[in-house]
Amino acid sequence: MSTKFYKRLLLIFITFHLCNNILGQDFYEIKWTGDDSIKYTAFVQYFSKNNVDVRVGFTDENKQYTVAKFKCKGRFYKSDKSNFILEGTNAKVIFPENRRNGYSADNFLFTDTNHDGNYNMLCIYDGQTKNHIKGNIQKIDAKKKFTEKYLNRFFFKEEPEYKKYLSLANVTSSQNTSYSNYNSSSDYSSYNLKDITVHLIFTADTTDDKIGKSTEKDMKYVVNLFRKATKELGVNFEKNKLFEDDFDKKNILSTIRDLHINRNDVLIFYYSGHGYNGGYSKFPTMALDGDDLELEYIHRKLRSKGARLTLTIGDLCNSISRHTRESLGDEEDTPLSRGAMLFDRDKLKKLFVKTKGDLISTSSKKGQWSYSINGNGCFTNAFMEAFKKEVSSVSQEEGSWRNLFFNAYDDAKFESDENENQDGSWGQSGFNVNNLKE
Repeated sequence: MSTKFYKRLLLIFITFHLCNNILGQDFYEIKWTGDDSIKYTAFVQYFSKNNVDVRVGFTDENKQYTVAKFKCKGRFYKSDKSNFILEGTNAKVIFPENRRNGYSADNFLFTDTNHDGNYNMLCIYDGQTKNHIKGNIQKIDAKKKFTEKYLNRFFFKEEPEYKKYLSLANVTSSQNTSYSNYNSSSDYSSYNLKDITVHLIFTADTTDDKIGKSTEKDMKYVVNLFRKATKELGVNFEKNKLFEDDFDKKNILSTIRDLHINRNDVLIFYYSGHGYNGGYSKFPTMALDGDDLELEYIHRKLRSKGARLTLTIGDLCNSISRHTRESLGDEEDTPLSRGAMLFDRDKLKKLFVKTKGDLISTSSKKGQWSYSINGNGCFTNAFMEAFKKEVSSVSQEEGSWRNLFFNAYDDAKFESDENENQDGSWGQSGFNVNNLKE
């Protein structure tokens, strides 16, 4: 790859800036030649900068074709924010099974990235040699590339990914198209999907001088995410957005009181704003206009409505005294993009139709602050990414709220772990209490 020219790739916007579509995943191929003259090809599935799956195929010095797999997480260098790296970890050789030599996970370094996601050069190195080797990357057109011959280079036919990826070759993709897992044999009629309504109450402190714009973006993107997911599944969707003059205790309680909930409905309350811990609970209190409300109190109110599934989700500080959401600043756009969302209706059904019970979640533990990045709540960003991967037709996730929240907490912690909290811990550590039957 020439260092004289900047290569332009489609962009990933961590905060989904200027993008109304719900983004999903995309595929790339990276090629390079090692110091040992071995030619390597990496198949890269990119969900977000913290969710990257990689498989590398190569023929070794003994003429044995080998495949290794590992995961990557992306970050910008502390010392030079223009350098973006996908760091590989925990590589495992999956073919041949009896291979004696292991494989060291690769790192993919994009140098001199700028605000538009352009970069100067791609370098590859592993944790052992540290030698930087130039590589080439190209985006994969699944419809044209995902043949049996191509997929056999990286997957066993028995693997679920093989069948899923092969099915994409027969699907015309469009950023404005509603996607499913293309399994026409799935029968949802027995679930009476049209009799199910997903109720979303989103409460956001949009008028606050410091975090107003951040919470407004949180509200916009989460509402859009649930709208698209429920439309794909075929259930009803009703939203209540409480902000500006409605951002108070009276309107929250009256909205909950006036909801008409059937026994098979789903009820979700999402809060984005200031918060603090009043000392009476491990969960925080929402800092509203006028009187405040404890997150646990709201959860009890929601549960009393009798929905089949009740979720209470808070993106707010849990510090001992009232505190504003800390900003981690802005980052450059990464030089990779995500394509259209590939919904798996069976996974959506597990989340919204089959799951029963309740869950209350908060973005940080008692004594911790919650953070924002690029103008969005750090947890909310992580929640959206985890949701999209959990219901993707080309991910290994199975459609579990528990797993979804676990991944969201993990990603939010990863993004914020260089920041010290009030209690001396580092980064925000979300948690939940649930009584789910999945």
